[in-house]
Amino acid sequence: MVSIDGVWSDSRPGDYEGRKDCSVINIDKWVAGYKVRAFDWVDGENIYLHIEYYRPGASLSKPPAVEKSFLIPREEEVKVRNFLHSIVIGLMEPRSSMAD
Repeated sequence: MVSIDGVWSDSRPGDYEGRKDCSVINIDKWVAGYKVRAFDWVDGENIYLHIEYYRPGASLSKPPAVEKSFLIPREEEVKVRNFLHSIVIGLMEPRSSMAD
């Protein structure tokens, strides 16, 4: 296993030698109460981001209460790595009304 930005993965950059960009993203962790997975999409041009929410006390073997998936352009990889918490909250939390 290899650690890439603190995330352990079986993938190695050498496994992607055919790609023009050899960086690998593989995230599988809990962020702000959400189970988050992110990895390189098969087209090599996007990052697949999958976010799941489980109710407190719910079994992880059951389906999540809410789940959403997104394709993010590969150019945004640095933002995904550096601002994952904000991205997850922004995509999953309901927008607050700013009406005065």
